[in-house]
Amino acid sequence: MGTHVKSGIRERARDLFRVTVALLIIGGVPIGGITLVGVDEGLAQTSGSGSLADFKSGQVTDKHGNRLEIDKKDYVLQANVTVRDDEGKPRDLGEVTPGAMVQFHLKQGRIDQLVLILPR
Repeated sequence: MGTHVKSGIRERARDLFRVTVALLIIGGVPIGGITLVGVDEGLAQTSGSGSLADFKSGQVTDKHGNRLEIDKKDYVLQANVTVRDDEGKPRDLGEVTPGAMVQFHLKQGRIDQLVLILPR
């Protein structure tokens, strides 16, 4: 096969993979142990993004002051950060501890919305 044909096949495979992942997320299939199903849709709408896909997921690995470390990456919390659980109920930031699974939204590089995933 020519280089042009191989390149086209690779590009189609990448596109198919992206579509598959998007459909799995929309369908609520857990990817890496986290799913977006059950997160209060009103919470996502308040971000102005209009999409739950704008939320990132991870595990809190450390907490200090106005900073959260999620999956070993440091994030600053906005002063008016909202914290809710995955059922949409308001939660206290003190309930977010190392080991907790979270979904979060970034606004201007800072966490403005945090969703605490409750153990089932």
